[in-house]
Amino acid sequence: MKDKNQIERGEEKGEPLFKPLSPSPKKDDIEHHTEKVSRNPSQKESKQVLLGHAIQIVILFVTMISVFLYYKFTGQQISQFENSIKSSDETTRRSIAIAESALSISKQSVAAQEKMSKIGMRGYISTYEVLDFRFSVGEQPKVLIQIKNDGKTPAHNIVSSSIVKTGSGVYQEEIDKIKKTYTAHGITLGAGNSHSILAVNEYDWRAIDSLNVSNGRLQIYVYGKIWYRDVFGENHITTYALGFDVVKQSFFSYPYFNSSN
Repeated sequence: MKDKNQIERGEEKGEPLFKPLSPSPKKDDIEHHTEKVSRNPSQKESKQVLLGHAIQIVILFVTMISVFLYYKFTGQQISQFENSIKSSDETTRRSIAIAESALSISKQSVAAQEKMSKIGMRGYISTYEVLDFRFSVGEQPKVLIQIKNDGKTPAHNIVSSSIVKTGSGVYQEEIDKIKKTYTAHGITLGAGNSHSILAVNEYDWRAIDSLNVSNGRLQIYVYGKIWYRDVFGENHITTYALGFDVVKQSFFSYPYFNSSN
């Protein structure tokens, strides 16, 4: 028969009457459980994290596209701007070239007008006619030539050199060989005025030569140069050549040798 005290303590059937309480959780177990919970978030929190990552990726992608489009657009704008500058530079260069060409043409036109004005206003010395000639037996031939200023302004420092010759004609090299006779001061001849110069014989002249010239058995010629300066300070030379016509007993001009530059 069991002891009343054993029944009260619940020790019937050989088991303790009161079971011992579960042991209190240890501190290490609590920390491990907390760490496990922190390392394994709930499903809702996992979705939020994934959504956040997705949003960041989308933002990054959009940012990259925006940057790409910005630089592409900016590059096009820069390229267009550079092309615009190049086009503007080319247009400017063409405008400058056209302006320079126009200026050059204008200068040439002004120079041509100035030259034409000078040509129209300057003095011109030309041989006008033979005033007198004498072929006397035993004497040197004398040919007095009249020169005239056919221009509109005076001609200054006029100096002439004229030669009488016999032979078969006048040649260019003979005229080219004539040298200017330098004097202290040449004469000045106003517009429309005339002056006479004497042609000098530089060849051996025999007594019979005058007779032969008169009867046409000997040809005689006169040629020469005239130097002068116009009112614009430019120098000029007039050349001339004359031949004697026995039949008409007068001199005629050789147009080929008559010039005034």
